[in-house]
Amino acid sequence: METRELILDILYYTVQLIVMLAMGYFITYLKAKLGNEKTREYYDLVKRIVMAAEQVFGPKTGEQKKGFAVEFLKEKIPYLTEEEIANLVEAAVFEMNYVLKKEGLAEQT
Repeated sequence: METRELILDILYYTVQLIVMLAMGYFITYLKAKLGNEKTREYYDLVKRIVMAAEQVFGPKTGEQKKGFAVEFLKEKIPYLTEEEIANLVEAAVFEMNYVLKKEGLAEQT
């Protein structure tokens, strides 16, 4: 059992590292495209929308929450592509889940 748990832990942290690196590159790309202040402003907006979607739709409706957030943000930030908005939403969800897990508030599965 210990070997299996070790392998799963290694895979889990590897995936986290890859996601964090991808988020870093994406945020850097947006900063270059939009500037620091606008990027921070947009990312804060995205985080608020993600939290609002979580409150409105509750657990176990990930695609519905993501669809709501992307559609709302397409209206608010029309010069970003849908893919860029979806990436921002994914980054915000990852950050929210990471903070909740770190604080021990995440749902136990």
